[in-house]
Amino acid sequence: MGIAYMCLIITSCTFNNKQEKKTAEELSFFSVNNSDVKSETELPLSQLLESLEIIPLENKDEAFSKIGVIYISDNYIGCQPYDQSPYKLFDRKGKFIGDIGAIGQGPGEYRNVYFSQINEKKERIYIVSHNAKKILTYDLKGIFLENEC
Repeated sequence: MGIAYMCLIITSCTFNNKQEKKTAEELSFFSVNNSDVKSETELPLSQLLESLEIIPLENKDEAFSKIGVIYISDNYIGCQPYDQSPYKLFDRKGKFIGDIGAIGQGPGEYRNVYFSQINEKKERIYIVSHNAKKILTYDLKGIFLENEC
């Protein structure tokens, strides 16, 4: 099963600049039975990556959520939740800084995160919620500052 996942990861990491649209009938699907695999080939990560940095995130209870997207800046790691939970901010050493904003419908609150951006120069985090027509602006401590339209 590990080979199939590695193949999926490798093919997911490649891209083609030429965009081709295909209909459902033109797409094919195939399944690989692991028992049919007769040999394995090792593929060192060095052939896929120039460098690799592993940062273990602090494991406080309040730091956990289902993560959808991870945004990494020079000094911060922002974790955009997959579910309805607050945006999580860590430093680049993995220390949990705190939640950015809160779930809700009041001022400075959001239902869930659609898009986020960290601007270190301005010391701001911008969050766009699903179905929102505004950008919520927070400082790096998670304090709500303003709505931007």
